Amino acid sequence: MAEMADEHHEDRSKMSTAERLLDWLGRLHPIIVHFPIAFFPAALFTAIVGRRRPAFAAPVRFLVIAGGVIAPVAAMFGWLDAGFDPASDDWLLQTHRWLGTGFGIVALLLGIWAWRRPDQVGGKAMLAALTIVTAAIVVQGWFGGAMVHGADHMNW
Repeated sequence: MAEMADEHHEDRSKMSTAERLLDWLGRLHPIIVHFPIAFFPAALFTAIVGRRRPAFAAPVRFLVIAGGVIAPVAAMFGWLDAGFDPASDDWLLQTHRWLGTGFGIVALLLGIWAWRRPDQVGGKAMLAALTIVTAAIVVQGWFGGAMVHGADHMNW
């Protein structure tokens, strides 16, 4: 943990205001990622529980749209936090980076779908998409945790 703390204690006095802002926004990544992590599984749960109840469509739609707005922001903050070196040889970072980027794009598309087609929010296609996205969140979460706590962080 001390090594991680040292990473962000560089001398910022030599940074421009824009560089400082981007650095600060990048450090928000571990905070903001929790929103889509919560919204998409909650949308899936609400969609399953409310399958035959039309009143449940509005909360599902809200959760999908909110996740679709915040997930790309979280992905962008991740790029700011880790730096823009797509050629890095750190396989864990690269996997987390590109899964997160893909997740941000898919989440945005789901949010647009829920916004434009509210009648389809309770349908089988949305339920399948939310199931896949929730599974992807679990995988992506493992990679994020492995970056912070080590690849064996989930060993029994």
